[in-house]
Parts: sequence; C-alpha cells; structure tokens
Amino acid sequence: MHHHEFVEAQVSPARGVAFDSLPVGLVTETGLMLDQPDWQRRLRITLAKTKPRLLVLDPMVRLHRGDENSASEVSELLGFLRGVQRDHQVAICLVHHIRKAGAAQPGQALRGSGDLHAWIDSGLYMIKRKEGLQLHVEHRANPSPEPVRLKLEQDPPRLEVVGELEQATEPTHEALDQRLLQALRSQPMNRTDLREALRIRNETLGLALRRLEGHGAIRLQGSRWAVPVPAP
Repeated sequence: MHHHEFVEAQVSPARGVAFDSLPVGLVTETGLMLDQPDWQRRLRITLAKTKPRLLVLDPMVRLHRGDENSASEVSELLGFLRGVQRDHQVAICLVHHIRKAGAAQPGQALRGSGDLHAWIDSGLYMIKRKEGLQLHVEHRANPSPEPVRLKLEQDPPRLEVVGELEQATEPTHEALDQRLLQALRSQPMNRTDLREALRIRNETLGLALRRLEGHGAIRLQGSRWAVPVPAP
C-alpha cells in the first residue's frame, strides 16, 4: 500500500478527516535515485514549488543505487537529505528496514551502515515480538519513552495503541541481580530482550548491568550480555 492509499484508507477515517481536503502530494516518477545529481536537482525544484511540511521517502533501498553497507556512500546520501531538510524547512520521514538479529537499541539493528542511526533525530521502530507488535521510540536529544504495544484494528482499519508494556514493581538490587544472572546463564541476551524478560525500566536495567559488570559477573560480547565461562 502506498502512503497516499494508507492515509486515505486508514488515517483519514480514524481521524474523521476527508482525504480530499488534505494537501497530500505523490511523486509518481519511476527510477527516482536520490544519489544522482539530476534527481537531486529535480527533487529540490519540486520542494521549492510545493513547499511541503513533510517529505516521506519509502523505502530507502529503492531510492539509491549505492551500497547500504558503505559508510561513504550512505553518508553522502544522508548529507544530501540533511541539506534538503534545512534548505527547504521540511521534515523528512525516511522508511528503512531493520535486521532480524536483535540489538541493544532498535536503531542499532538498522540495515547497512551505522551512519544511518547516527543521522536520525527521532526513530520509530515497529518490532514484532511473541507478545505482539511493539513500537519503540528513540530520540537524539530527549529521553526515550517506554515501548508501547500496538494492534491492528478494523472498521476502519488502523493501528491502535494498546498501552505501555507491563512493568513489574521495581525489585531490590540483590533480587534483580539474581534474576538477571539466571536469565543470562540460559543464553546471552541483548539489552532489549533482557528488559522484556525482566519487565523492568531501562534505567534500572542499565544500573544492574553496570553493577554486575563492575563485579566481573557479566561481560558484553558484541551486542549481547553473557556470564563468563570459567577457564578449565
């Protein structure tokens, strides 16, 4: 479903707004490649004429010919988009995909170069867990809120916020440390999975991880925390 179809079929009815009254535009050009000078020039001309408040680019992988794992190529494309944002006073929503493998932060699981995560001012990540669909939010300049649960409703079709992920009462340091160690003895886990398994606030988990790491009870292996295996 294209973005204009999504707005017309889901967002507009849910908000009680007639789609025809919205100033929504759609770029129908095929082969749009934003790493090419001619396409960059044409996009700037379009923005100068239409003066939108929001530019949605979906998906990133279809809008350039470069290697998304190349830091230099991705950085050049993102630099162009940052310039567009500033020059035309337009917010940019860049749609991208994350890897299936987890990470300590959802933004660190974005496919390709890590420059993309560093470029983002605010990131919204929809992640499918066994408990259902979750929305994780990360901000560059503000604390990240706790994840919320989402569900797809019908009549009209829309995404609906169910509520924050359930958080248990804050345990004592000793009790939390034992639970954390028990979880990691079964398998190494990243920070996101640990927070979900223990049902605690991100800040509380961070303090526990630093506390146990300082005692040498756990260590970070890549993006996952693990209990060190004693030498034979």
